[in-house]
Amino acid sequence: MSELDESIGQVESLIPKQQIPGQGQRRSSNRSALLIILLIVGIFVIVNQWRALFGPNQTVLDADAEALLMVVDAALQSQQVETGQLPQGLPGLAADQWVTFESVDGGYRLTTRVNGTFKQLERRGDRSSLDSVEQAELDDA
Repeated sequence: MSELDESIGQVESLIPKQQIPGQGQRRSSNRSALLIILLIVGIFVIVNQWRALFGPNQTVLDADAEALLMVVDAALQSQQVETGQLPQGLPGLAADQWVTFESVDGGYRLTTRVNGTFKQLERRGDRSSLDSVEQAELDDA
């Protein structure tokens, strides 16, 4: 070995070894990519779980209430066909916790509450109507 090679070796041993150029930038870009992926996954989870987190919207609740009233009405109509008489109340249904029954001239009225408003199904003979009503209207009836 020449004197020059020995001098270069001594100088290299005194200088701390540096990182390979660009290695720090690669780690930084990997972290950025990971953060972006986590952000996208988080947004996806929130969007898909919106109903579970914040509950269904009013339109869904209204549709569910109307479906409940129609199922109870169908059960009452079935009872009327079997007995030949107008029902005097809800037949052994679990729905009596959510639906009130009221006899009216020539028929009945079913009512359920949805977020402060009420849905009513009124049946008189073969005709039925489904409406939303306010508490004041119920108090007047």
